[in-house]
Amino acid sequence: SATTLTVENERPVSVVMYVDQGDFDVRFGTVAANSTATLTLPQWIVSRRESVEIFAHPVNGQDLESTRLDLRKGEHLGLRVASK
Repeated sequence: SATTLTVENERPVSVVMYVDQGDFDVRFGTVAANSTATLTLPQWIVSRRESVEIFAHPVNGQDLESTRLDLRKGEHLGLRVASK
């Protein structure tokens, strides 16, 4: 089953979600302003069994990063992007 992330975006702007793995960032979805969305993380990243950081890039804003995470197949995570 898929590994998913539910993002609750409390900001008045959209946020673009990325997963940072090593030397590159992979965009995996966008969450509209003041909304909640469930996104699927790319399976090839989950299957590598390496820790990753997930971060949100608000439109015209500063990136917000998670701590390093060890993802597992079928896991469901939650993230809240608080309003300023």
